Amino acid sequence: MIIKRLFLIALVSVATLAASASAHAGFAVGSLVGGVVNHLEDQDFETIINNVQSPTDPTIRLDIGDYLVGMYTISTLHAPPGTQITGLQGGSTFTGVFLIEVATKGASATIVGGTDFTFKPAPATAWLTLSLTQIDPGTMVTMFEDNGGFPNVLSTVDTQTAAGLSGALNTAEDGTELWEFGYTGAAGEFWTAAASSDDVTAVNQFNFKNALNVTEYVTGGLLEKHNFKGPAFGFTTATHLQTTGELENVFPTTSTGAPAVLPVFTEADLYIAPVAPEASSILIWSVLGLIGGGVSLRRARSRVAA
Repeated sequence: MIIKRLFLIALVSVATLAASASAHAGFAVGSLVGGVVNHLEDQDFETIINNVQSPTDPTIRLDIGDYLVGMYTISTLHAPPGTQITGLQGGSTFTGVFLIEVATKGASATIVGGTDFTFKPAPATAWLTLSLTQIDPGTMVTMFEDNGGFPNVLSTVDTQTAAGLSGALNTAEDGTELWEFGYTGAAGEFWTAAASSDDVTAVNQFNFKNALNVTEYVTGGLLEKHNFKGPAFGFTTATHLQTTGELENVFPTTSTGAPAVLPVFTEADLYIAPVAPEASSILIWSVLGLIGGGVSLRRARSRVAA
C-alpha cells in the first residue's frame, strides 16, 4: 500500500509538473541553452511621451520627466555568444515592452556636442495609462513568449494618440509572460544613453546600454547573474540582463504645426543566462527519488519481516 500511494503521488506530481512545464516553457524558452550566456538580437520600435515639452515647441526634445516607451521582438540568438546565429523553435519569438523615465540629462562625455541621459522606472500610472503589464514597481522591461507571430510595429499613426500607442504596444504583450526586469536596489544596476542631440528630429547617433535584474519571475524559470560584457563596456557588476544597442532610423513625420511624436527604430543585443538544470526537472527527479526511496523502504521491511 505504501508503494502504491507513493507511486500515485508521484504520478500526480509528475503529471502536474509536466503540464506546468508544457504550459510555461514553450518554443522560445525551449530554444535557450541552460548554464551558458545566451546572446539575443532584437529589433525595437520606441517613441517619446512628452510630459515637459511646450506644445508650441517645433522640436521634439527628450527632457527630464519624459517617458521613453517601446516594443521589441527577438527571433534569433547565439548560445553561447560567438556561435552561429539560430532561429527560435517553432517560429516563436520573445516579445515585450519597455517603459522608462528620464532621470538626468547633461552634456555627453562621449559624443561632442551631444547629450547623456540616465533612466529610472516609470511610475505605475504610466503603465496603467497604456494598459501595459507591470507586476513590480521597479520593472522597466517585460519579456513574453509569443508563438503566434511577430507583433506590429509602431507607425506615425500609432503614436499620435494614447489609444493608438496602447493598441500597438499591447501586441507585444499578448503571449505568455516570462520575466520582468528593472531596478531592485542591487549594486551595478543602470540604464544610460548617449545621443548626438536631445532633439529626436535631429539625432543621428543614439547609443544605449543597461544592466538590470529580475524584478518578477513569472513563468520563464531562474536566471543566473553574470557580468556578460565586462568593464570595457561599463558593466562592472553581475546582473540578470545586460543590453547594448544603437539607433537605426528615425521615421519622418508628415504632420504640420504641433510636432508629431516620432517612432524610432533601434537594434540591441541582450544577454541572459538560464539556470541549468531547470527547477522543474529537479522537482521531477526529486519525486522519482521519492519512489525509489519508497521501494527501498518496502524491501528493507520485507527483509526484516522474513
